[in-house]
Amino acid sequence: MKAYWFVWALLIILPAQASRTLGVEWFSIIEKKDGEIYLQVSHLFLGAGPREAYFELIGCTDEALWLKVPYDDEGLRIFTETQLEHCDLSEPLRLGLYFEESGEKQLFKVYEEKPVQYLIPESKELFSICSDKSFYVHGSIPSSLQGKDLNVSYRKSDSMVTFEKVRVLFGYYFDIRLHDELDCTQISGGYINDTFFPTYEIPGA
Repeated sequence: MKAYWFVWALLIILPAQASRTLGVEWFSIIEKKDGEIYLQVSHLFLGAGPREAYFELIGCTDEALWLKVPYDDEGLRIFTETQLEHCDLSEPLRLGLYFEESGEKQLFKVYEEKPVQYLIPESKELFSICSDKSFYVHGSIPSSLQGKDLNVSYRKSDSMVTFEKVRVLFGYYFDIRLHDELDCTQISGGYINDTFFPTYEIPGA
C-alpha cells in the first residue's frame, strides 16, 4: 500500500514524468459538516492537452448532471471536487467521462462503483501530507462505514484537532484539504474518529 502512496505523491511532485494513464481511479459522493454534498473524483489525465473534458453523472437526479472538468496549464487533471445541489442515491451511480472533439462531446468511458474502485478497503486508512500552508488527507473506509459520521483530525503535539466532519455516501474514498498555516514540526499524523495514522513520509524527500 505504501508503494501506491509513493507513486501517487510523485504524480503531484513530478507531473511532467507522471503516468500516461487516462481515466478515473475512483469517485465518491461525500457530505461535509456544513451539510453540503460533493462529487469527488480522482483521475489522471496526462497528454490530453487542452481538450475540454466533462463528467456525466447518472443516478443522482432524474436527469443526468453534466459537469465540466477543469485542467491546468499542462493538461494534467489529478483531482476534482464539485458541489452538488442534490443526490438522492436511490439509483446506482454511473460516471461518464467525455472529451470534446470537433465541437462535440465524445464518450471516453463509463464508470460504475465496480470495478472503478481499484480496491475496496477492509478497514479505514488515512494518508496525510503536511506543508506550511495546508494539511492534506486521503482517506479510505470499508463499506460498513458508508454513511457514518467520520471526524477527520490531525494530532498537534498531544492534542487531537478536528478540522472536518464527513460522511461518505457513495464509494470508499475521500480527499480533504485544510488550507491554513501550520507548524508541521508539531503535527505527527491524522485521525479518522479515534484511530490514529502517522504522517507518511516520502523516502529521500
